[in-house]
Amino acid sequence: MIEKKTPEKLIELALMELAGAFADDTETSVYELLSAGEPGVALELLCSQLVEHEIPISCRLKNRLVAAANIMCLEVGEIRDLRVDSSK
Repeated sequence: MIEKKTPEKLIELALMELAGAFADDTETSVYELLSAGEPGVALELLCSQLVEHEIPISCRLKNRLVAAANIMCLEVGEIRDLRVDSSK
């Protein structure tokens, strides 16, 4: 059976891939927002911090973030500004 991914699960997978990428408390804040039932805010924070800190991500990771936004019917402007590293 194929497991349907929830936005929360997609964001958690993204955080696992990004482990240690942030020098500040971004990861903790995103996990806290997920725990509080705020996946949309968590996604917006994650994307804005990736852009602000100019952290390159894989195409697969960007696709996960886009999928999470689409499931929640959110338009996260920072997603289009994410820096994709084709070597990842």
